[in-house]
Amino acid sequence: MADAFTGKMVRDLIEKGHAFRLANGDIYAVFENLPGAAICDLKETDLSDLDLSKIDLDVSALNEAVLCDTVLPGGAVSRRDCR
Repeated sequence: MADAFTGKMVRDLIEKGHAFRLANGDIYAVFENLPGAAICDLKETDLSDLDLSKIDLDVSALNEAVLCDTVLPGGAVSRRDCR
């Protein structure tokens, strides 16, 4: 069974360059290059100031993540949750 990661752990993995892809219609990410793969819940995960431009995912899958100065796939920058 895969290890589950949430919140800060997800952000740390992204910052370390572990790319992920989202399962169809889900808000979970599979970190394919981690041992055993890990399933991550992105709900309310803070993805502020991250560059996700090289990650293959549908932007709508990030509807419940926190985005502030986040570079999205395709290069657009989201400031949706900046205060």
